[in-house]
Amino acid sequence: MPLATLIPNVISYSASISACEKGAMWQAALALFHQMPKAKIRPNLHAHNATISSCEKGAQWHLALKIFGLAIATVTPDVVTFSATISACEKGHQWKVSLQLLATLSEFKVVANAYTYSAAISSCEKASQWQRAGHLLLAMALHEAPDLHCHNAMLSSYEKTSQWLRALETLLAFPSARIAADVYSYSAVISACEKGAQWDFALHFLHSMSLVTVIPNVISYSASISACEKGAMWQAALALFHQMPKTKIHPNLHAHNATISSCEKATQWQQALAIFHSAKVSPDVVTFSAMMSACEKGTQWQSALSLLQEWRRKTKPGLTAISCKDILTS
Repeated sequence: MPLATLIPNVISYSASISACEKGAMWQAALALFHQMPKAKIRPNLHAHNATISSCEKGAQWHLALKIFGLAIATVTPDVVTFSATISACEKGHQWKVSLQLLATLSEFKVVANAYTYSAAISSCEKASQWQRAGHLLLAMALHEAPDLHCHNAMLSSYEKTSQWLRALETLLAFPSARIAADVYSYSAVISACEKGAQWDFALHFLHSMSLVTVIPNVISYSASISACEKGAMWQAALALFHQMPKTKIHPNLHAHNATISSCEKATQWQQALAIFHSAKVSPDVVTFSAMMSACEKGTQWQSALSLLQEWRRKTKPGLTAISCKDILTS
C-alpha cells in the first residue's frame, strides 16, 4: 500500500491481523497489532479479537491476557473477546484465570455462549476439576443446551479423576439430551471404567460402540485391554489385542504392556513372549519388567537373563537394579 501511496487504515490492519490468525501466524498478528498505534491507528474490537484468537491458537495465553487487558481498557469487549481469552487460558492450563474471566462477563453485560462455556469446562477438565466443570455444565444448561464438546469435556474430567460411575451415568444420559456420542465419548468412559477396575463395563461399552456405528480407536482398545488386565481377564485381553489389527488399528505401547502384564499375572509366559517378540513398537521399562516377571513365574531364567541383557543394551546399567534383583531372587 505505501508503494501505491496508500495509507493503511484500521480496516486494512484488522483484516490483515485476521488473515494471520486464520493462518496460525500469531507472531505476525501480534506485530501488526503493536504496529497500529505507531501508525496512529487505534485498534478496534475486531483487531483486538483477531489478535487474541491468534495468540490462543498459538498457545500464548499470557500474550492473549495482555491484549485482553488492552481491550477492556480501550474498547467494549464482546463475547468473542472473552471466549478467545478463556480458550487461550484453557490451552495454557490456567483454569483459575478462565473461571475469573467467566465471572466478569456480567460486569461488561456480555452473555456467555456455548463456545465460552466449552472453553471454561475444558479448562477445568484439564485440571481435573470435575466438580467445577459440572457446575459450569449446569449453568450452561440454563441458557442453552450443552453440546457434544461440553459433554466430552465432562467425561474426560470424570475419567481423569476415576469417577467411573459419573462418567457412565453421563454417557447413558446422552440420548435424553439428544446428543450422539462419538469415539471420544466412549473412549473416555471406557478409560474411566478401566481406572475404576470395572472391566465388565469397559467391555460392554467397547462392544456397544458397533451398535451405534461408532468405530473404536486405539485408546478404546488399549483402555479395554488394561481394564481386562486389572480384572485378571487375560483371555479377554489377549482376544482384544489380536482383534486390533483385524480392525486396522495398530496396537500401541500401552496395549502391548497391558496385554503382557495380563499374561504375566496369569502365568502365561509363552503368550507374553509371543507378544513381546512380535511387537512393532519400542519396549520401555514397563514392558521389560512385565516380561521378566512373566519368565520368573514360568521358571524361565534363561529367557529372563536374555531380556535383561537386551534391556541393558537399551538403557543405562544403573537403571536395571530392580530387574537384576528380581532375576537373582528367581
